[in-house]
Amino acid sequence: MSAPSAVRWAPGHQPVLRRGGAQFQIPGPHEQGRTAIWTLGFLLLHLPLAFLMKQFPLLAGVHALATVVWGLWICVGSNRSQQLLRWVAYMVGAEVLWRMCRAPVPWEFAKHAIWFVSLVSLLRSGPISTSLLPVLYLGLLIPAAFITFAILPFNEARQDVSFYLSAPMCLAVCAVRFSSLQLNTAEMQRVAVALLGPIIGIAFLALFRLATTDVDFGSGSNVAASGGFGPNQVSSMLGLGALFAIFFCLAERRSNLLACSFAVLALWLLAQAALTFSRSGLYLFGAAFGAGAAYLVQRKGSARRVLLIIVLLCAATGAALPVLDTYTGGALVARFRNPSLTGRDQIAKEDLEIWLERPILGAGVGVSARMKGLRGGFSAASHTEYTRLLADHGLPGLASLCVLLLMTGQAWWTARGPWAKAIVVSLVIWCLLFLATTAMRLAAPAFLLGLIHARFLANTPAACMITRKAGRWLLPARTRYRPRTIGMLR
Repeated sequence: MSAPSAVRWAPGHQPVLRRGGAQFQIPGPHEQGRTAIWTLGFLLLHLPLAFLMKQFPLLAGVHALATVVWGLWICVGSNRSQQLLRWVAYMVGAEVLWRMCRAPVPWEFAKHAIWFVSLVSLLRSGPISTSLLPVLYLGLLIPAAFITFAILPFNEARQDVSFYLSAPMCLAVCAVRFSSLQLNTAEMQRVAVALLGPIIGIAFLALFRLATTDVDFGSGSNVAASGGFGPNQVSSMLGLGALFAIFFCLAERRSNLLACSFAVLALWLLAQAALTFSRSGLYLFGAAFGAGAAYLVQRKGSARRVLLIIVLLCAATGAALPVLDTYTGGALVARFRNPSLTGRDQIAKEDLEIWLERPILGAGVGVSARMKGLRGGFSAASHTEYTRLLADHGLPGLASLCVLLLMTGQAWWTARGPWAKAIVVSLVIWCLLFLATTAMRLAAPAFLLGLIHARFLANTPAACMITRKAGRWLLPARTRYRPRTIGMLR
């Protein structure tokens, strides 16, 4: 096996790697500046876009359909796995934005679009060798769907199956599709930007509603402060956006402007999440980032920046909390001091009672919610995915939950290095807590539980590519004799 050619200086005094006619060029200062401008421009573009979509729901529908067309176009080409990943991240961020703007698309539009486009891409990508656990996880949930169609009218059964099984389908397909990806820090930053674009639109709509209307803050979640939509979903997505913004900031080594911008963005999203009075967003962010920080401080050269971020978050909390509490008339602190589970514990208890009555196959997909209403309890859908799996699916649901936990454990075990461990642990903690409070009402946990099966690389190509020895610019020894690794840099 022949070694790749050495690195030589190209015009402009920038090292270029040539192999098989391809070249990889390290970004210079001007290119880094253009990257920062394009990144911030993409994010800021979603401020007027979200406003117009809120004013004209038809525009939101056009935006949703255009995004799906973009995803299908990605499937047409070859070797576009990274682009597909960014497209899925954008869909996940835009799901709540479309719902806020009342886009004329089905409620589960984002989930079905994600699994369909990802499946098309998977079939076109050729043979995929991966674990069968995602397929087993989804297969265990199928039998209960037949019960639903047997006891409910067809239209109601179709809606229930679509509502409850679209997310597991999305999770399984994403886990299979993304298991072959290798993501360096630069690619993860692009994923973060794609996810954050629509989330910034969500935060702007919530801020605009606060600035233009008189909001009455009470003891519960505030719909008006959430942009006129469900506070739980809005708060959770804002917290997820803050988590990805922090990871972007920690990974950014080239532009201080970008690093500081994303740190400020994270603080804004957290403050906006607090004003929704839904505690999910802040709790999920705190638990996920706290778990990831335990690994990040072990990463070489990152401990100082991680500690700085933690100090910044604590200082910002101490400075902003009195201001926000005064703005809400003292209701903010009272809300977060309230330990109430807002009825989730009672709904989960009723789920377990239904499971004990039908322990083998369960009540059927979505049937347990109707049974609660007939029994005089909460007729709303369950907010806890773990107990819903037991009530609707019985023992197969318990088995699917065990397979899901096994999948997350496998992803953690195969992650190599503090950076990879931090990403996997943070995303898993966020998802598991989200499933305990909001079930799988959003595509976010399905996407993230699929994403953790990718391989996360700590170093960007620009960081690990060049060394100097005896006046010559060469590749690192490990990379120099591995052409397949070089092919990854294209």
